[in-house]
Amino acid sequence: MNAVVQSFHFQPGTLIAYDGYQVVVVGAVKGGVTVRDRFVGRDEKPQYMVITDEKIHELLTRLDVEIDQDFSAEAPSIAETMVGHHAQVSFENRSAKDKRAAYQREAWCLAARAVLKGEPATYTEKQIQDNYDEIKARATDRQRLNALGSTTKNGEFKARGWGAKSISNYCRTYFEVPYAKRHPRLLISKPPVNKGRLQMSLACSDLLDQCCQAYLNTAQPSKTSIYELVKKKFAAAQKQSAQNGRNQNFTVPHKNTVFKRLNKFSKLQLVVGREGYQAAQKQFSPTQHGVRALKPGEMIELDFWQGDVFTFSKQSKFWGILTPDVQKLLKDGKRRGKKKQRQRLWICIAVDVATRVVLGAGMAEKPNSATVIDVLDQIMRDKTDIGRLAGCTSVWSQRCGIGTIIVDTGPEFFNDEVQEAILAAGGSFIFGRAGVPMDKPFVERFFGGLRTTLADELPGKTGYSHTCLAAYDKEGMAVFNAEEFRHLLIRHLVDHYHLEVHDGLLGKRPIDAWRDAQKYRAVPPPPLRVRRNATGLKLTRMLTKEGVRICGIPFGDASLFPKHISQGKRLVEVRLDPNDLREISIKIDGQTVHLENQRKDLAHHTMRTLMAAIKEMTATNPKGAMLEFG
Repeated sequence: MNAVVQSFHFQPGTLIAYDGYQVVVVGAVKGGVTVRDRFVGRDEKPQYMVITDEKIHELLTRLDVEIDQDFSAEAPSIAETMVGHHAQVSFENRSAKDKRAAYQREAWCLAARAVLKGEPATYTEKQIQDNYDEIKARATDRQRLNALGSTTKNGEFKARGWGAKSISNYCRTYFEVPYAKRHPRLLISKPPVNKGRLQMSLACSDLLDQCCQAYLNTAQPSKTSIYELVKKKFAAAQKQSAQNGRNQNFTVPHKNTVFKRLNKFSKLQLVVGREGYQAAQKQFSPTQHGVRALKPGEMIELDFWQGDVFTFSKQSKFWGILTPDVQKLLKDGKRRGKKKQRQRLWICIAVDVATRVVLGAGMAEKPNSATVIDVLDQIMRDKTDIGRLAGCTSVWSQRCGIGTIIVDTGPEFFNDEVQEAILAAGGSFIFGRAGVPMDKPFVERFFGGLRTTLADELPGKTGYSHTCLAAYDKEGMAVFNAEEFRHLLIRHLVDHYHLEVHDGLLGKRPIDAWRDAQKYRAVPPPPLRVRRNATGLKLTRMLTKEGVRICGIPFGDASLFPKHISQGKRLVEVRLDPNDLREISIKIDGQTVHLENQRKDLAHHTMRTLMAAIKEMTATNPKGAMLEFG
């Protein structure tokens, strides 16, 4: 016996919802009905399919299927029937991000219904809060299955979540409509509404800008005080406009409007205006991640590093090569407390960026501007005498002018004397950020190599932290005095570092890179008189008819300044190059005058060799020394 399948007829526009599908009847065909998907985007074409009579008969026997014959495509949209929604929401035309968020909210609603049971539209915040962990687990599983979350860098799935109060509101919105009309579009966020803002007139905007400029003041006025200033200025402008017979309106802007205008200032503007230009130099630097140079002297990095070696502080035969500040501190010690017997000296190094050649080196008990100026002087002169005194086999003759000096914002560099010396030598300077090694990468890398190739190989090494060496005996391990350690450093620079292959130079040695870079013409060193004026020692001496005397040596030419000494002696400022005693410079009445050494037999000496000779002569024949250098 053959069963006859009953035919079914539905009016066009009937909604059939089953197994997650929502389709609308379009018409009837033989053996079934033609339907289309309920939701069709603006730019999408509807897709049609046929539901057979056998399938319809099956659907009619199921309790979870909803058939709404009153549904019509021309009926009001679902958004208009929702409680609390007053505007139509176009789901298909919203962004993918907004639609994803709606589907994620739907996952939370369905997870809440699966956990709490009962009437979903009445779920309270407390109910959801009490079962939040279980609801979250189910919502996360739904988002993972439907690929609605995101993936972290470690490849872990990350689901989106909301608080209990938000989930309660979503459930109320989603479940209060019939099953057939439930869709993620119910949960999509409302589109932004442009209510329109009152535009400030151009005159009012200009006046507000003028008031806001008062915020950029080193007195650092508060935002509230600026708002009070705005009220006074706008009231005065309104009064002035009325007196001039104009109808221009100067309404005082809202306090939030003034604050928003103040927030438009960039961080650089705020620091320069409210803290000063020097503070801005400390915080902002154009040298992030280092700078590059082509020719020697174009870029020079300069910095201090505390040597990882303990040294004795006693005097030795090399005492004369130390800078005066080191001599004084090592000889007299600190003003208070016990005199130091062991110490770690600071090393100041100047590295040429283009060739990685070390152009200057100095040592001091602590960073100071005098050592920096001495290293700047070394950059511009031949240092063969220093290398010979240290016992170097190679020649340390590399020198150049100063292009741009890159330093950090330490007090030894952030100093008027140092900055004046750089500018007087024809150079410029820029500040790297404090605590950022990549702003001076080449000198920092040099210090790292100096630690591993020199300091770690010497007795008396300390390491760079308290964990480097266990049970370290600094009193017993120190075997060098300061000047001997200086000689070891100079020999390492000249005879080792300059002759080693450098990876940053593509396999070249710094000394070879210096020679090859001469084709680009190094920054020329300044003339002797310019260098002496920039980095020479500053002294004060009495000017007489005979000129100026320094260490008993006469400098002068009476024919150059007869009018300046007609009334007797006077104090003048002297600039002396301790490595060249052929000439000195004095400043008198705003003019610079150069005086020759009147003792030609002593002109070839340096200040250090001269002092050593005086000391030797004084020890053997005190009276003769007094007559010789009177």
